[in-house]
Amino acid sequence: MKKGTALTIKTRPNSELKEAAFVREVAALDVPQKKKIAFFKPIRIQKRIPMMITAAILMIVVVFGACSYWGVLDFGNSAMGALAAKTVTININGLNMEITSRQNTVQMMLNEAGIVLGANDKCDTDLFSPLQDDMEINILRAFTYTVMADGKSYQAESVPLTVAEAIDKVGIKLKDLDQTSLPLDSKVNGTTDISVYRVWQETVTEQASIAPTITRKVDTSLSPGANRIVSEGANGLQENAVLVTYKDGKEIERKIVNSKVLKEAGTTVIAYGRLEVASRSGSSRLSAEEAAAQGLKIGTASDGSSFAYTKSMSVQATAYTATGNRTATGTWPNEGTIAVDPSVIPLGSTVYIPGYGYARAEDTGGAIKGKIIDLYYDSKSECINWGRRNITIYILE
Repeated sequence: MKKGTALTIKTRPNSELKEAAFVREVAALDVPQKKKIAFFKPIRIQKRIPMMITAAILMIVVVFGACSYWGVLDFGNSAMGALAAKTVTININGLNMEITSRQNTVQMMLNEAGIVLGANDKCDTDLFSPLQDDMEINILRAFTYTVMADGKSYQAESVPLTVAEAIDKVGIKLKDLDQTSLPLDSKVNGTTDISVYRVWQETVTEQASIAPTITRKVDTSLSPGANRIVSEGANGLQENAVLVTYKDGKEIERKIVNSKVLKEAGTTVIAYGRLEVASRSGSSRLSAEEAAAQGLKIGTASDGSSFAYTKSMSVQATAYTATGNRTATGTWPNEGTIAVDPSVIPLGSTVYIPGYGYARAEDTGGAIKGKIIDLYYDSKSECINWGRRNITIYILE
């Protein structure tokens, strides 16, 4: 700049200066400030290193110890798990085997021996208990059984149990009258089929006719062996309370539990020729000629008296006593009354029974089928004394 030159200085108004300062301040606020972060703090890390090492060691010890206890890892032959050999007896469903092992728990020994327990198998020793020398371990293998009831089939697995327990295990509830194919207290030891039969009863009311009683009298005007109905009695009527038993929906038994006579039966009177058929009170003697003329045979009773009969029959004879009910023909039973199968011996027939005497077929019974008869006695002791006998009986009429 030459001397004598004038210096011109331009200045901004204060308003412009203030505005420029404001713009710089706003710009400074909008620009993000970089923050210095210290990634490493040498002093603090150095203090934590011993703690971290200690925690890591404890974790390794816990994990390896747990794996060893639960049998996940096998240290039996390693330096860590080297133990004295132990001899163990294992019984599986009655079959014994001896195993020598260096494992330290029962579970680890079983794993080593390749013995795997199923979900329903039973071991009498805690699997995680320490393995000891001369230890005895009993194992029961589960089996599958089937229970059939209500039209359905149920299967389950179990070790040996009773039939009652097996049924309960599959959720089937037995009622008082229900039956099973096997006794409830019997043991199920293997694959078995068990059937449950639903049994129930109901009482029904039925009416039945009562056959008229028959009275016979001699008519000398009739020829020997001829019969004539003098008067025919009317049938009576009785009301029976019958207990009906059902098994899986099928009727299996009907039993009269109470009877009430609504109408008494009449009496049929029959006249016959002079040949008298024997009764319990005795019989008239017939000559062989007279019997033959009427197509009859002559038999001899235990007292030496003779009787005429039409045919003989081998039967099994049992005995019964008072039931509180009338007979099938409507009479009250007394000694001389027998129960028969009407398809074999018609009701109303007179029969001679060795050891019992003369009797009349007036009753029936649920167990009296075929050539079986039941003799009435007034006392239970007489029934027991008679027992069950195979005898020949004689049908007189």
